Amino acid sequence: MPQILERKFSKEKTQKSFAAVSKFYDFWAKVTESKAIDIALENIGPIVNGKILDIGVGTGDMFYKIIPFNKDGFNVGLDISPQMLLKAREKMKSYKNFKTNFILGNTFRLPFEDNCFDYIFSSYVFDLFPENEFINVTKEVNRVLKKNGKVIIITMSFGNRWYNNFWFLLAKYFPGILTNCRPVDLKPYFYNTFKDVKVVTISQNTFPSEILTAVK
Repeated sequence: MPQILERKFSKEKTQKSFAAVSKFYDFWAKVTESKAIDIALENIGPIVNGKILDIGVGTGDMFYKIIPFNKDGFNVGLDISPQMLLKAREKMKSYKNFKTNFILGNTFRLPFEDNCFDYIFSSYVFDLFPENEFINVTKEVNRVLKKNGKVIIITMSFGNRWYNNFWFLLAKYFPGILTNCRPVDLKPYFYNTFKDVKVVTISQNTFPSEILTAVK
C-alpha cells in the first residue's frame, strides 16, 4: 500500500480553505476533476423515485450532473463549507422543478437516519481526512445507505504514471495549495465493508484520480 500522507482534520481550517478557493474552484475542477466525474456517472441509468446523497457537494459540479438521473426523486447535498454550498445553490437555480436540499454538516457523523439513501456520491472528500478516520467514515456511509444501494467515491490517487508523482510531492511539501488534499487508497477499507468493489484510475492534465464503486 502506498504511503498515505498524515493529515489532521480541523473544521475551522477546512472551512477557511474552501472559502478561499470557492470563487475559482469550478475552473480547477474543470481542468483536473471533470473527467473523473464523467467516468463515475457513465454507468448510472435512470433512478426511479430514488434518494441520493452527495457528500462534499462543494460548488455542485457533480451534483448538477447527478440530478437528471433522479428527476422524480430527492437529492441531498452535504458540505462543511457555507461558501461552497452557496455556489451549489446558485447552480441549482436552473433545476427549479427538482427536489433538492443542501445541508451544512460533516461526514464524521452524517445527519441522516439509517438505510435512507439509494446512492451515495462523494468527490475529493476522503482526501482531507486522517487515515485513522477512514474506517469510521466508511461505516457512516454504510449506515445511511440502503441495502443493495451503491456508493461512488472519487479521490485524488497516486496514479500509474511517473508524472503523477508531482501531485504527491505538492501535497507533501505544499499542502495548502491543494486545500490539504493528498492521494489516498480506500480499497482496503471498502473491501471490508462493501461488496462488488471496483476501482478505475485515471489522469487529467497529469492530475491523478481514482473512482471507486461498491454495493452495500
